[in-house]
Amino acid sequence: TELLKYAVDKNCKVCLLGDFNTHTGRKEYVVRRSHYSSESLQLSKEIKQNLTLYDLDALGICNKRLSLDKSVDNYGNRLLLLCKALNLLIANGRLFKDKNIGALTCKESTVVDYCIMSPELFTNILDFEILPYDPMLSDVHNAIYIEMSSKDTCMPVVENINVDIDDSSVVTKCKWENDKYHEFNDCIDEAVIHSIVVKLEEIDTDLIDNIVVNSIVDECNSLILQAASKCDLLLEKKVIRKVDNSLKKKKG
Repeated sequence: TELLKYAVDKNCKVCLLGDFNTHTGRKEYVVRRSHYSSESLQLSKEIKQNLTLYDLDALGICNKRLSLDKSVDNYGNRLLLLCKALNLLIANGRLFKDKNIGALTCKESTVVDYCIMSPELFTNILDFEILPYDPMLSDVHNAIYIEMSSKDTCMPVVENINVDIDDSSVVTKCKWENDKYHEFNDCIDEAVIHSIVVKLEEIDTDLIDNIVVNSIVDECNSLILQAASKCDLLLEKKVIRKVDNSLKKKKG
């Protein structure tokens, strides 16, 4: 309830993404707040009063949501009640390559993984897709690919502070490109994966320590970075650290 109150008070836009372990089928619901849905979710009076309703047609959002999974369970009904009460929408089956489809997300038989958003965020979505199953990413789940735009925010100007560049460094960051999905998979070194698996199988859980864990994590990171480098998915960015001169003078 505290999280919901904060989101409403600050007018935050919400995006929930992941495995909800619920089945909602093709069940329709209108984004209107009702006494029943609000009371069943035990929303406070303050939250209910501040919630805003939206015109889906005006936002270009499909009212009808399709899904290849037609089953609905109790948890699915409760999830839909939550969406009703908070004016959230399930993006699955409504956007881009998944529009009018609602592709399966688990074991090639059900939809339990969702992207649920505030209606206003739909206009920020640039791409949406349920990717083919990949055992390297999950045991049974398909990955949800979503590309979202954001607006630059101007930081407030702070007066009377002299700032000098103290030093700088170059950091390497990954920038994912969905078009290189298959190329990236092909660049993963299977021999390294096998080596890591052997080490994991040989670990004595009674004697394991942070050094061993960190070593294996480093190997996994290196494996991913090497594949990303081969696919030109790595970017070098110069980071400049700025220091307040006034603080330096005080310390002196």
